[in-house]
Amino acid sequence: MDDAFSLSRVLQTVEKTASGADFHCRVDSRFAGFDGHFRGMPVVPGVCQIHWVFEAVARLTGAPFPCRELARMKFHNLLVPDTSFVISIERGKGGWQYRLHQNGQIFASGKLMGR
Repeated sequence: MDDAFSLSRVLQTVEKTASGADFHCRVDSRFAGFDGHFRGMPVVPGVCQIHWVFEAVARLTGAPFPCRELARMKFHNLLVPDTSFVISIERGKGGWQYRLHQNGQIFASGKLMGR
């Protein structure tokens, strides 16, 4: 994916946890992913959210994750411009659990299953 869609465009801070990390982010109205998605009601595309999850895992582990399956992937709520959120990554059996959330509201969740 193009650098314009990179996690570094939205990432503010990272906090390590016992089994992973919390990536504190903010997506502003200038984010390139909003172009054409959708006119009059911009929404962060799901593919961008998943790309951020893969980047977060790679930053945490120091290497790309060899994913064979995206399990239980759900987009619960729309992620819109000028929203702060957290990407929580936790090591689990066979892969990584993730959640994009803020103040009890979940935007996306699922699991990256390894090879």
